[in-house]
Amino acid sequence: MASEPKDGSSHDEEKTVTIRTFSNHDAANIARSNLEAHGIQCWVNADDCGGWYTNLTAPGGVRLVINASDAAVALALLNTEASATEINQIETEAVASLPPKTGRLNEVSWLQIICGMVMGVILCLLYQLLWST
Repeated sequence: MASEPKDGSSHDEEKTVTIRTFSNHDAANIARSNLEAHGIQCWVNADDCGGWYTNLTAPGGVRLVINASDAAVALALLNTEASATEINQIETEAVASLPPKTGRLNEVSWLQIICGMVMGVILCLLYQLLWST
């Protein structure tokens, strides 16, 4: 086709690089969240059958993949440690975003239990009456 580039690559294809390799998904997802919070698109990639066989990540690890154009900024972000004020701000925002505590659920009364049992017996009798003929 005339619209395809000569080198065989796609128009909107962008080169990606593995920026860091982790030993587990949790650490990789924390780094991914940090980068995405700063506007850097990234992906967690591992050869573990979609997380079903986590023992397969040992040889290759869990890879954090980003666009090559964001590599310098991503490395700087991953190598920078958070200050105490940033950690306090993150913890405060996390506590503020927690769902409100709900009150105790209403207790089931004896009347509700007895009514449920009576309805169950009536339905069983109706079933036997209708389907036995």
